[in-house]
Amino acid sequence: MKNRIQELRKERNITQVALSTQIGVSQETISAYENEKHDPSLENLIKLSKYLNVSIDYILYLSDCRRPESSDQLSGEEIQLLDMFRQVGRTNRQLVLSYMQGLIDRGRKMNPSR
Repeated sequence: MKNRIQELRKERNITQVALSTQIGVSQETISAYENEKHDPSLENLIKLSKYLNVSIDYILYLSDCRRPESSDQLSGEEIQLLDMFRQVGRTNRQLVLSYMQGLIDRGRKMNPSR
């Protein structure tokens, strides 16, 4: 299964040995995960997620969001906006972002003190 373990490890300048020590597996196991020869167990995915401070979905390429916001920290409008954003699909997301940036820019022009 494709994963971002090597990418995340290298971002943090961590060796395979150091990562293996942190999650309690051998260096060979980390190498096998990175080379997609073996899939991490759920237990090890949880350990990797906590140590690397990213979501399991991010590790497994199921999401491009490293740490999703907890829904209890979002308002109802924010949850609704996020749900709608996810529904438009990747091709239209850039349009949504451009439109929102236009609204922000327009607001700044109308109220320059912001």
